[in-house]
Amino acid sequence: MDGADGKESREGNYLDKVEEEMDRGKHYDFKAEYLEAREKSCRVNQVVVRGNDRTKPNTILQEFQGVSKAGTLEQIKDELLEVSACLAELDIFREVDILVDAGPEENSELADLYVTVAEKNIASFSTGTYIQGGEGSVEATISLRNLLGHAEVFQGNASFGSQKSNAYALGVRRPRWGGIDTEVNAQAFQSSRSHEKLSSYVEWMRGVSLGMKIGGGNHGFNYEAALREIQIASPRVSEEVRKQGGHSFKSGVGYTFMYDQRDHPIRPTNGAAAQGKLDLTGLGIGPGVEKYLRQQVKWQVCRPLVEPFVLDVRGQWGVLLPLGQGWDKPTCISERFFLGGPGSLRGFAVNGAGPMGDRKFGTREVVPLGQQATDALGGDLMCSLITSLTFDLPNKLMKTVGIHGHVFLNGGNVVPLLNCGPRTFLEGFRWSAGFGLVLPTRVGRLEVNYCHVLKQGAKDEAKRGIQFGFDCNYI
Repeated sequence: MDGADGKESREGNYLDKVEEEMDRGKHYDFKAEYLEAREKSCRVNQVVVRGNDRTKPNTILQEFQGVSKAGTLEQIKDELLEVSACLAELDIFREVDILVDAGPEENSELADLYVTVAEKNIASFSTGTYIQGGEGSVEATISLRNLLGHAEVFQGNASFGSQKSNAYALGVRRPRWGGIDTEVNAQAFQSSRSHEKLSSYVEWMRGVSLGMKIGGGNHGFNYEAALREIQIASPRVSEEVRKQGGHSFKSGVGYTFMYDQRDHPIRPTNGAAAQGKLDLTGLGIGPGVEKYLRQQVKWQVCRPLVEPFVLDVRGQWGVLLPLGQGWDKPTCISERFFLGGPGSLRGFAVNGAGPMGDRKFGTREVVPLGQQATDALGGDLMCSLITSLTFDLPNKLMKTVGIHGHVFLNGGNVVPLLNCGPRTFLEGFRWSAGFGLVLPTRVGRLEVNYCHVLKQGAKDEAKRGIQFGFDCNYI
């Protein structure tokens, strides 16, 4: 709940809990007593913290800054509701109990606060799987929570992909830095991302990043510095990808934002959401420093129609602008945008739409079975749009597990920035339509669709007919 309704609900829960604690087996009208005394003058005398075996007292006390300004019991109660929510955001306590008790006998307007906490375990371990760019990966994370007593979280992360990709990271983050709605984090990382199957290269990176999130994580700022190497992974690599090989240095700042007012994060039926990222890279000197401006925005709008139909419109666009004297040079392939697959353009293979480079095969050599004849090159300007009509199925079991149907129309295009005007970009849009079944999960959407390609490019890899896919983006 939000606003006044949410406040009244929290107040009711708070009063019910206190009443249960004070009225054990005897009649005591706590609510009546509270309502009579809530507007009387009352100030906090002291805050006593108990149960904090590892947590530093100041980590808890800094969340009580607003309580000291309260002048009545009602104001103290309102502030303590906020304090309780803030302590929960630290994610280091299993339980938090706050007791308001009478202060010194010589001053009836003073109250003492007794805060009793039960800390969570230091160590935790988690695993998970995900799919990105057509590659499945398994991930393992170990976390050390509140090790030094300042609500910090140390994390070690490792992931391994089905196409020999791997990534390792060590980091630390601190939620509610200084008792305000700000999270700070730092990380050192190393990764090897295989794009051999689709683009004949492997991207290797090693670097550090610093970040800050505010507004409940809706806004984020970061700085990243990393060494990057594009390694050619196949002797048949196209000439366009071969020229990308070599080392470079990435140093830049970024901004991210998130807006989500949907009624459900996995299968929304009403509301809107948007997610964006802006990167400015080039903070350094030398021939190997990457310099570009990159922006990507994703959005979704859902509206209920006649039951059981819901209109779902989503899209994304992106632009990659080289900066400095390299305006007329090809951009880094790892920063470009790619199109194709369930998440961006159904009816096409993953990264199967857009610019392609011909792989080198001998004059008498036939393209081996299971291999592509081209490398996906991506582009600097991208736009895609998906319009769907979703509906529940009459089968009760399918409805229970969330399986639903959809009919869709989607289009998109991705091109190099040079020598591409607005008319050329719009005329190059690919289009497809179809219908299918969707199974939403916590990590993505599993889809089986029948697709009909309405328009495609000369070298696009279209997937007409039945297409299975996984979309890990919910916007």
